[in-house]
Amino acid sequence: MIKLIYLFSKRPGMTLDEFRTYYEEKHLRIFDAQLKSPELGQYITRHVRRYLTPVKDRMSDVTRSEFDAILEIWFRSEEAYDAYINSPIDADLRKVVIEDEERFLDRSRTQCYVVDERDASIPGVDRPPIR
Repeated sequence: MIKLIYLFSKRPGMTLDEFRTYYEEKHLRIFDAQLKSPELGQYITRHVRRYLTPVKDRMSDVTRSEFDAILEIWFRSEEAYDAYINSPIDADLRKVVIEDEERFLDRSRTQCYVVDERDASIPGVDRPPIR
């Protein structure tokens, strides 16, 4: 399973609730056409947003968060990832996305990673394997 992972930090001065609301109700609307496009299914199987709430680490007693959200984009295969990454980006859409991200993200802190996920089987746990 190949995933593209983005780590996002909210813009300074914005509450977590404001950040989440903006992301879900305004920012995602920019991608409505793309997310509903049948062509997207050739490449991507999931587009997941995970909002983070810091908790105390059991091992170190530290409570902190560098990031406020994780975006996961799941790809059907390595070939699908390569095709998606190498597809052209509409210049107008790119401009709109960047301008909108500046309204709610600290873009200087955004990080992006490719994840090659592997799953360990746990005795007594019945779940489908990650593909």
